[in-house]
Amino acid sequence: MSRRITSMFLFLSVLSFGVIGCSGASRSGEAETLTVNEALTQIQGQGLSVSPLRSLSPGFAQDGLLAETEYGDRIRIVEFQNTSSASMQVSRKSSSAGSSPFFYQKGNIMVVHLGNDSRVEDALEAVLGPKEQ
Repeated sequence: MSRRITSMFLFLSVLSFGVIGCSGASRSGEAETLTVNEALTQIQGQGLSVSPLRSLSPGFAQDGLLAETEYGDRIRIVEFQNTSSASMQVSRKSSSAGSSPFFYQKGNIMVVHLGNDSRVEDALEAVLGPKEQ
C-alpha cells in the first residue's frame, strides 16, 4: 500500500512540475503581445509625455498611432497580428522629416522614432529594448 502511495505522490509531483513549466512558458509568450494603447501607456510610464496626434490605419498592420513627445520628436506605434509579421515589416527607409528614423520592436509592436532626443530613445529602449541596427 505504501509503495502505491509513494508512486502516486511521485507521479503527481512530476505532473505538477510539468504544468508549472508549461504555464510559465505560456505567460512569457503572452508578454510579447501588446496593443497600441498598452505600448503607449508603458512608454508614458517611463516619464515621457506623449500626445497622440492621429490614428494610423496601415494596410499591413492591425492598428497604429502617430504621436508627438514633449521634446518635439514623433513616434509611430504600429501593432501587428503577431511577432513574425512585425519582423517582416521593419523597413529602414529614410524619413522625409530630415533625420533617419530609429526602429524598435517588441513582440508584435513596432515603434518608429523620428527625432534624435536621447530622453525619447532612453524611454523607448526601457520599454522595447535596443533599437534595431
